[in-house]
Amino acid sequence: MTDNLIIKLKKGENNRKDLEEVYNRFYEKIYGFIFLKTQNESKSEDLTCEVFIKFIDYVKEHDVDNVNALLYRIARNLIIDDVRKKKEDLIGDDALNTITDNTENKLDLISNEQLMEVISSLTDDYRDVIVMYYINDMTIREIADVFNKTEGAIRTMLSRAIKALKKELKIV
Repeated sequence: MTDNLIIKLKKGENNRKDLEEVYNRFYEKIYGFIFLKTQNESKSEDLTCEVFIKFIDYVKEHDVDNVNALLYRIARNLIIDDVRKKKEDLIGDDALNTITDNTENKLDLISNEQLMEVISSLTDDYRDVIVMYYINDMTIREIADVFNKTEGAIRTMLSRAIKALKKELKIV
């Protein structure tokens, strides 16, 4: 489905059905990813629409191997741009409750405020990799495509992000 869409867009065809299918398939995940960072419905809707506009523009000029990764990469870049402009806090309470690890029981004993403070202290990359992997159920390969890094680098980043989270929470 998405491969045909890319070919048709590159040829300049406007295939509304394929565009709607991509939009319907990925809208909720991309919106959710953006909302976790912005905590603002209106801003999240605007940025999500902008993701799909940039996606269409991008596939007209470039080959795309992984539509999912491209959409997340565009979303992540738009969020970074928005944060630079607004310098808003990127993480919300909903995301805090969904992070899982083998220390899940210990995390249950920590208040949302404490967890929010700790996650907010993590680097943007660590926050993003945790959200993508544990909340959005993206594969290591997909996350690697988003970050434009190797799978090994993403595994290392995810491991370090979890270690940093555990260290700050004193559950090492």
